[in-house]
Amino acid sequence: METRFPELLGSLDAWDLAVTREDALQAQEAFLEEALCSFGDYQDAMVTGQPRLWHAQLSPYLNSGLLDPLELCRAVEERYRRDLVPLNGAEGFIRQIIG
Repeated sequence: METRFPELLGSLDAWDLAVTREDALQAQEAFLEEALCSFGDYQDAMVTGQPRLWHAQLSPYLNSGLLDPLELCRAVEERYRRDLVPLNGAEGFIRQIIG
């Protein structure tokens, strides 16, 4: 981008947002694997210097249609049924998605 539009301000070096469905699915999987299991206990936690913690940060992908809310809820439910996620994490996350 910077080579095509050198006059634009800023840099894409720290860009970490998904722009394709494949990238959004990778972001979804990262949340499901890394943070969902503690989501129920810490979903509202905020700590200085920690930008994400247990926040899924999937809203942009849901809002833009890169992720499907029902598909995401089913993925969470599946992890709950396989005993990979406690009830408070699965229920809390699904409630926020369908809320």
